[in-house]
Amino acid sequence: MKGLLVLLAVLLMTGAQAEETALEAGQRLYFESGGYGCAVCHGLGAEGGGQAGGYIRGASLVRLNESLAENDPMKPLATVLSETDRQMLIDYLTDLAAIPLVQLTFENGQWSGLSEPLKVNQTAEIVLYNATFEEQAIDLSALGLGQITLQPLARDRRQWKAQSEQFTLPGVALGEIKTVLPGATANTTP
Repeated sequence: MKGLLVLLAVLLMTGAQAEETALEAGQRLYFESGGYGCAVCHGLGAEGGGQAGGYIRGASLVRLNESLAENDPMKPLATVLSETDRQMLIDYLTDLAAIPLVQLTFENGQWSGLSEPLKVNQTAEIVLYNATFEEQAIDLSALGLGQITLQPLARDRRQWKAQSEQFTLPGVALGEIKTVLPGATANTTP
């Protein structure tokens, strides 16, 4: 009987693991690969966020393989990520690229940010960063997200459904991301 219970427990655990979709596995890899994940360098939403790795939303498998072979901080992951892992990671980054991104940063006493073009009723994503040593709050009620408070040097990531192609946030200087290519710096307008 005890052996049957152990077998049943193993089967249930295996079934739970099998329910993870390839996209979920890609997301898990993004946050956990190599014990530290891609987010450490590339940001919570693969937006770069001023971190070492830069914007990689929509990156290709070729680009990932090149980076794993040539980029010193990424080389250790080359032996950790199987070809299947790499493809699931790229599928996740491709999925992210289809979601318009808004990046907001608090520094020098104010919130400022960039926004990719939005479409009405499309899910959009906002990534927030408090670049100061003091707690900061921002009112995102215009996006249906309410007020968010960020601890010093903290990041946050939220999704919402865009109600219009443009929006304003009180006290936020917001520019437009015109072109963002994986691995490139965004061209922006103030």
